[in-house]
Amino acid sequence: MRAVAEAMSKLARRSTDVLARYGVEEFAMLVTDADEAATMSVAQAMREAVADLALEHAASSVAAHVTIGLGVAVCTPERSLGSSVLFKFADAALYDAKGQGRNRVNVERPVAAAAGPSVAAA
Repeated sequence: MRAVAEAMSKLARRSTDVLARYGVEEFAMLVTDADEAATMSVAQAMREAVADLALEHAASSVAAHVTIGLGVAVCTPERSLGSSVLFKFADAALYDAKGQGRNRVNVERPVAAAAGPSVAAA
């Protein structure tokens, strides 16, 4: 878990990017002022960084090494849209990624993603 966290934390490049452990085998990363394309790029880079570690995972049905599935939620902040809603959608996207074979990135949009600053959880 430490190696995975370290690989992902290197992608939290801005002072406003926050990576935290969220659950037993889950992490959350908050990315602000990034559109969906930028957020997806960070999420894909996280997936690739963990795969590049080539950590053996003999019990996996997906790959011989550790992989991660990521759920991304993107929205334009609104007073009526609390952080719990953002995490709910990110969690739904994560479970979709797990259900679709893991080692992938899925996105959910709590509200129509508008061009401009947004908040995302990966």
